[in-house]
Amino acid sequence: MRLLILFFVFSFISCKNDNQNIFFGGKILNKSADKIILNKDDNIISESLIDENGFFQMKLDSINSGLYNFFLQPEFQYVILEKNDSIYIRLNSLDFDESLVFMCNGASKNNFLMDVFLSFEKNEDILNKSFNESFGNYLKKVDSVLSVQENKFIEFKSKVKISPFAEKMINNALLYPYMEKIQSFILRRNINEELWDKILYDYKIDLNDKDLTFFKPYIDFIYLYTFNITRIKNKEIDKIDFQINRLNIINEMISSNEIKSKLFRFLAFEVLLKNTSISEKSIFIDEFLKISTFKSINDEVDELYENQKKITTGNDFPLVYFANQNGSIVDITGEKKSKKVLFFWSYDQNSHLNAIHQKIFKLKTTYSNHKFYSININDSQSKWLDNIISNDVVNIRSVNFDEMSKKLIIDNLNKIFFLSEENKIQKIDLIDNLILN
Repeated sequence: MRLLILFFVFSFISCKNDNQNIFFGGKILNKSADKIILNKDDNIISESLIDENGFFQMKLDSINSGLYNFFLQPEFQYVILEKNDSIYIRLNSLDFDESLVFMCNGASKNNFLMDVFLSFEKNEDILNKSFNESFGNYLKKVDSVLSVQENKFIEFKSKVKISPFAEKMINNALLYPYMEKIQSFILRRNINEELWDKILYDYKIDLNDKDLTFFKPYIDFIYLYTFNITRIKNKEIDKIDFQINRLNIINEMISSNEIKSKLFRFLAFEVLLKNTSISEKSIFIDEFLKISTFKSINDEVDELYENQKKITTGNDFPLVYFANQNGSIVDITGEKKSKKVLFFWSYDQNSHLNAIHQKIFKLKTTYSNHKFYSININDSQSKWLDNIISNDVVNIRSVNFDEMSKKLIIDNLNKIFFLSEENKIQKIDLIDNLILN
């Protein structure tokens, strides 16, 4: 099927690129957002509106070859872009990864990279069913499925010439998802650490490869590896001392500042977003700011911590502005006649949109004396109005989602707020917890 799609589209587009620029474009079926964003190293490189027929295009001048990712809310995928590449994609946002096809100059390496990710998803099911086997047998299964993929890559390289960088990235895309699975097995089965160094040696693991700083499977592997290393001496993983020791281990083990800063940020956010006391978080933050020398990360972590202190039970609900259905800007704290329940949704996530409104319908019988506020997080007023499901709630939309998400720490769209008549925070929870209880 992928070959048929390639043939069809090649018939209608030109893939010629005689200059040093990079072209990135394509066609999106059933688009889930109005624009597509190209990123590198967590920075936006370019973005393009998707027209009414699903087409977009970007001409990229003066950018370096490397690993990029493109974001079509709420999904993303990697793409290797190098000089003279002229890459077109075709995908259906309803079946993002499975439908994605690359075409033209630079397509072959990216189609193979995509097949690597899809093959891992299939093999992951096999490995998940093997968690009860011995560690030795589990490693054999990893070696077996990995060997099949590596042989396919050898065959691919015999037919298609690719750059050393592309070869490196595909090799790492093959390797690190399986390395993360091994670490998951070690964690789940409490495997003796004496076997770990051999694994790192056998698979030629480099914990400080700067080229992979923004490659999620690699960072996921290291992050879990540091957890397992910390667990050797600290068995009480729910204690704040465990996370402080893990912070020190990352600091000692990782020499690359790029990778270390990313791991520091992940760990700090994990601690701060957990349902632990402010006093425990304060202990961690004090140690974190002593160790971390990354100002931008420190500022971000400190802001999150300060905002968390503000939205604890008993405090006033922060000042956040919303738009109502008439387009007027409103502040819900001006209404002090009733208790409130606030919940959040996005029109880009249809399944969540329908599910959360069904759950809210159940909650309304329990909290019948509360006024329910349905808060949309998107930018478009017109699309929001088109997607409103219920008029049995107060429908409002965030005016500035970035600001609101920081003040209210919206890390999960299932988060729900309970406010008193005086707009004091009474409770913050996940809606699924409330349904279960």
